[in-house]
Amino acid sequence: MAEIPVFKNLEDESLYDDIFKRRLDQFYCLAHLVKDEFFPGYKWEGLQPATVKLLFDLTDSLSYDTMQEFKTATGYEEEDDKLFVPRHSLKESLKQAMEEINAEPQ
Repeated sequence: MAEIPVFKNLEDESLYDDIFKRRLDQFYCLAHLVKDEFFPGYKWEGLQPATVKLLFDLTDSLSYDTMQEFKTATGYEEEDDKLFVPRHSLKESLKQAMEEINAEPQ
């Protein structure tokens, strides 16, 4: 989980809160779009926790992919955007490295 900064003043804290609330509203709307596409007519309460997690993960993934495609299509792309390592590849690489470390004789 990301750390909340120690704010220098109330204006900074208010700005942080406003940004967080805006992003929460965006995620909420996007998650509902995803849920309604895959489970039309269902309420969140009627879904299993694993399904809700999957929908949230899918929302995150689609949001990220959309931003990347938007950046490429509009020229908003930055140099750091080209350094993306897919989470699965990173996870597998870290797992393999840990297995190699644990396999080495001490």
